[in-house]
Amino acid sequence: MFSFATTPVMYVGLLILFAWCTVWSAVELVRSTTTEHRISNGLHLIMSLVMLAMVPRSTYAALSAVVPLSVQAGFFVVAAGWFVALAVRGPGSVRPHFVGHAVMFAAMAWHLIGMMVKMAQMSEHGMGEHAGHTMAGSGDVVAWVGLPFMAALLWMGLSALVDLVRPQAGHASGHVVTSRSSGEHAAHVPAAAGCHDPRPVGSVSERAHAAMGAAMNLGMFWMSVGLVAGLLPFLAVLQA
Repeated sequence: MFSFATTPVMYVGLLILFAWCTVWSAVELVRSTTTEHRISNGLHLIMSLVMLAMVPRSTYAALSAVVPLSVQAGFFVVAAGWFVALAVRGPGSVRPHFVGHAVMFAAMAWHLIGMMVKMAQMSEHGMGEHAGHTMAGSGDVVAWVGLPFMAALLWMGLSALVDLVRPQAGHASGHVVTSRSSGEHAAHVPAAAGCHDPRPVGSVSERAHAAMGAAMNLGMFWMSVGLVAGLLPFLAVLQA
């Protein structure tokens, strides 16, 4: 949760990133033609809405009053399990795609658990030296557990930026693969089904999806820097 008064850059930047995630996730959901795609895109839309609500303190306080943090974290653990199941049952060409989504949803659950620990630290503050040390130790555990998630979010976000600028034919995303020969139009070769219906690599919809991937992963990385700043203090510069 952030405020314009204390972190104006993060506040505005995260609102823009997560608003785009919400818009494009809704578009993807409307365009879905299979039950599997509807579930996957519905999960993306829910996560986008939750992340968007998490930016202003007022909206997230209202959401948490209705849906406790523990329930939210549990939901995203189950959502991560959905994508793990898709990775296990799917062909090898799309497994990296599903594993990436599973990691992203697991990172969201980690972030929510980290928020619960931080709130507990605030409530335990002043209740004695022993309690303070115990909660500080819990915060360190959250930070260490989060380091792999932060690295994965950064890598996936930067990879999505590369796909946005220079889409790669044959990218393991379950989308249409295009091939060109000299003097010929692009030939569309359906890839194995992923989270979305097939579409040409390099098309507007493909680039929009890459932009959403970059916004979601990098936005979550940015939003989570406070949880690992104790181990990586240089990340504090991003909290502006």
